[in-house]
Amino acid sequence: MLREYAVDPAEIFRDIGSLQRFLDDFHAARGRVIAAIPRDWFSAQLTELARLSLQPIERRTVKDLLKKIEDVSVISGYTIPRDIEPWLDKALHVKTQTELNGIMSSLYCDERKIYNYSNLLINKPDDWNLEQSISVERTAQRLSETIETGLRLATTVFYIDPYFSAADNRFVAPLLAFIQKMMLGRCRSLTIHTTNRDGATRTVHSGNLYQFLKPLLPSGFTVKLFIWQQQQMHDRFILTKNVGYSFGHGLDEAEYTQALRVNVARLGESARAEHFRYFSIKDDINDNVISVTGE
Repeated sequence: MLREYAVDPAEIFRDIGSLQRFLDDFHAARGRVIAAIPRDWFSAQLTELARLSLQPIERRTVKDLLKKIEDVSVISGYTIPRDIEPWLDKALHVKTQTELNGIMSSLYCDERKIYNYSNLLINKPDDWNLEQSISVERTAQRLSETIETGLRLATTVFYIDPYFSAADNRFVAPLLAFIQKMMLGRCRSLTIHTTNRDGATRTVHSGNLYQFLKPLLPSGFTVKLFIWQQQQMHDRFILTKNVGYSFGHGLDEAEYTQALRVNVARLGESARAEHFRYFSIKDDINDNVISVTGE
């Protein structure tokens, strides 16, 4: 439900039509994020923006929109040697570090996943148009595969489920599958937000984490858990700084035939940001976090 692309700034700002298309095409909420090529992505866009003949108010509007894209939809942290200068060569180098779904430039080479951004009528990346929501089998494997790219690219992951219990494998199996996808990227911690439902006190949650989950965690991977009052939470989400997903029936594996599938929906940016801010109010010192790390 999320794809990562490299986009040549020269193609973005080729003309006003190309710029408008880019602003419509690329945003995590639409299922597309951008690899930071060059590393100072925002400055490179401003350099190209200066070449377009725009009115001051138009230029400010575009700058603000680019900043919003940078804040949420640009994936940074890739290593690019200084001696690589052409943009396409930089993109091909980054492609060795991450699973780019396409390199959008002025050329076309299907074998190398390079696409002519000015002409995607016939030749375009696989899954260019992604559904906002899909129905998947309610198994650990399918749940994790559905949001794999979002987990792999994440720097922060919130797991939100008011019913979570580390003593129940229906929850633990999908959680471990999510963590395995995260291990393909750079993030080595996950924060669970759950509740005191059914008498699940801090002592209960802590005991379950240490007894059942900690022995199964990859070495060095940390899981934190915050407890909310039962009435403060209801829906189930996976949230990152780039993208958010809601899970209709839940984040656990199905145990009865009426719920063998679950609807997974990619959140709009305003909803993702609102939920992310809400759950970010918890902190390790003031909210009595429970934390376990794999050995």
